[in-house]
Amino acid sequence: MQQKLDEIDLQLVHLLQIAPRASWAGLAPILGLSPSALAARWRRLERSGTAWLTVHADQAVTGHVSAIVRVECRPGTRAAVREACIDDPRIVGIDEASSGSELLLTTMVSDLHELSDHLDDVESWSGVRRLRASVVHDVLRAGSNWRLGHLDAEQTAAAAALSRIPSTPVVTSPLAAPPHATPAGGAPTGSMPLLMPPMPPDAGALAALLTRDARMPIADLARGLGGEPPRPRPAATSTGSWPPAHWPSGATSRTTRPTGP
Repeated sequence: MQQKLDEIDLQLVHLLQIAPRASWAGLAPILGLSPSALAARWRRLERSGTAWLTVHADQAVTGHVSAIVRVECRPGTRAAVREACIDDPRIVGIDEASSGSELLLTTMVSDLHELSDHLDDVESWSGVRRLRASVVHDVLRAGSNWRLGHLDAEQTAAAAALSRIPSTPVVTSPLAAPPHATPAGGAPTGSMPLLMPPMPPDAGALAALLTRDARMPIADLARGLGGEPPRPRPAATSTGSWPPAHWPSGATSRTTRPTGP
């Protein structure tokens, strides 16, 4: 059951929006609490379903294809369809209105072929009457850049110093512009190189671990990937910058282009 948030709770959520994997020891002084008290507050928020951290790929960096899918359910089946959506790893967001029979899904897959297969799967579910999909054309602003606004400037700067996450560079994905959009004397906009490093081969396994626990310690992540835990570092550098900084936490706001009439 969700609970009412007090000011410290809101400040804690704001902290984790900025530095989701910083240590409790590093975050606690910013709010004037002990590390154990801060960790206990976060556990309470997580267990009540009031706040949580999540991980998803950055479409502009990885080349993934996203779509917004409006699903119309048959009478009395929306709850069952919603549970099926929760169990499908290709669905990264589910929005449900207080009334009606529709669900609004955000899906993320590797390419358009997989998207077609995914939509066929969803449409075949017994509770689905029909669906309409719009492929994400471009990401204007990631939800992970949104902030609650409950920290002052000094606290925000202190949290940013712990995050080690650089500002997201401006990149252009293959879907960002039609092929004819070619700057004078340059290459087509849609073929501009990405400014971030390529994803590692074990990125999928790492994302799965972080989806289960976005604050999983680096040693546990290494073991989960079948590797050796890293050697301990001095306290001043214990927050680390791995997983890759271009894996944001949170939802994403997008603009879409309809795929059909």
